[in-house]
Amino acid sequence: MKRIKYQIWTVVLGLGILAGCEKENTASGVISPIVGVDFIRSLYNGDDVALKPEILMGANQVAGIVISDAASLNVEPGELVIQNVSKNKLAGISLDFGSAALDTYVPGDSVKIELSGATLTRKNGRLLISGLNVSGITRVSAGKETVIRTIAASELFSNFLTYESTLVRINNAGIMPVPVAGDTFEGERLLDDGTGGSIYLSTQATAVFAKESLPMNATFVGIPTYHNASKNTNIGAKQLLKMRAEADVSNASGTAYANFPEDFETPLAAAKSAYDMPATDNNVTLKSGSWKLYQSVFGAVRNSDRFDPSGNQCIRMQKNLSVPALLQMNFDLPDGASKVTLAYGSYGTEPSSTWRLEYSQDGGATWTAAGSDIADAAAVAKSVTFNLNIKGAVRFRVNKLGLGVSNVPFVLNGLLNIDSFTVYQNLD
Repeated sequence: MKRIKYQIWTVVLGLGILAGCEKENTASGVISPIVGVDFIRSLYNGDDVALKPEILMGANQVAGIVISDAASLNVEPGELVIQNVSKNKLAGISLDFGSAALDTYVPGDSVKIELSGATLTRKNGRLLISGLNVSGITRVSAGKETVIRTIAASELFSNFLTYESTLVRINNAGIMPVPVAGDTFEGERLLDDGTGGSIYLSTQATAVFAKESLPMNATFVGIPTYHNASKNTNIGAKQLLKMRAEADVSNASGTAYANFPEDFETPLAAAKSAYDMPATDNNVTLKSGSWKLYQSVFGAVRNSDRFDPSGNQCIRMQKNLSVPALLQMNFDLPDGASKVTLAYGSYGTEPSSTWRLEYSQDGGATWTAAGSDIADAAAVAKSVTFNLNIKGAVRFRVNKLGLGVSNVPFVLNGLLNIDSFTVYQNLD
């Protein structure tokens, strides 16, 4: 009997302890003082929202990583842009501190901001939190890794609200209309990465990089933001991408040099119809300058020579040689090279061949490969781009390797066509 009573007492005591622990755990729950950016953005439905704790689940702060750069002056005065991840969702927002100087806050700073008296609103299209005081900023840490999402211009255009006020990257985007010498970043420039959508690269006149030369094509990192000149709504607003600094541009191509692309349309094919013309040292004057065409001629046979359909000629390089065939500039371009593009193909039903692009910075005394050898010429012309970072005077040539007589499939050394040779300046 005593044993039974002891067991009952033990169970009751255990239940009492368990109940006490459950009550203590429940009571120990604390409301977070920080609310996620995505939650704040979700509160906006077209009307201003007073950001009080009762609508912020009891919170009175927002936190995130700084992605704007006030010192570059390509943001509005007193503007700080942050982004953070909450519940696996990345979101960003603009913070308006009036006329406060914010140069001390740099990309990668982790910050907390007091929201007392703040309002969620749209101003000239962009969603922001206004009514903030710079004294309410706390820097938690510095040098934090910042998420940058790589997207196509069409994706940004179609889902701009999702990406607003976050960092994005658009690869290999051209500037439209195509820049000419003297064009700078200042103003709004349409970006074209070939996927569609109207996204404008926007640079304020005050930006420290506003007067820098505008690239023809580049990869751009920036902060998407709306701009509506006449209303506060984002409906009908322009969709802008605002770089933070000049370092947000990479793989930049300057404009093409004058008289390029070299299309080999003049002189007429008869001026260089023999593969080796020692009397002229194989030199020919083209629209871009003097070139050496060694074991090379002008090709003008339609449907066999692979030239631009809008033209009538290209270069045809000899086959079955044990020595190189050359298409070589006899002149230097003064401002380096950021990129070279050209078209190539096999003449008629000829087998492929192997060639390489080379450059010289000592007047043609020595030559260096500008990339890997190319050996896939075919009956349909192809385009190739060589991304470079050559500074100072430079000249180029196509070197078709002398592999000997073709012996398909072991040795391929057929006639090679080259056309639309373009060199782009180096802006660095």
